[in-house]
Amino acid sequence: MLKIDIEGSEGVVLKELTEANKFSYIKECVLEFHYYPKSVNNNLADILSLFRTQGFETQFYLEESDSNTPFGLIHNGLYPISIHAVRI
Repeated sequence: MLKIDIEGSEGVVLKELTEANKFSYIKECVLEFHYYPKSVNNNLADILSLFRTQGFETQFYLEESDSNTPFGLIHNGLYPISIHAVRI
């Protein structure tokens, strides 16, 4: 089980785990994805694609927020999306 809550660097760590051939040791992952539009290394689509290519299914849990923006996402990453990924 891997838990990741690293404030916007989730994509970088997952990519490094893949490149180091360590992703195969993970059976389940829970992470908070923090949305920062200018971050080229932390793209939600890339993270989901990585999980899919590694044999995982994913579920999303939206954090509670007071934001009126869609899904509670705002530019400063304060309202993360929790992702639960399980190897199938």
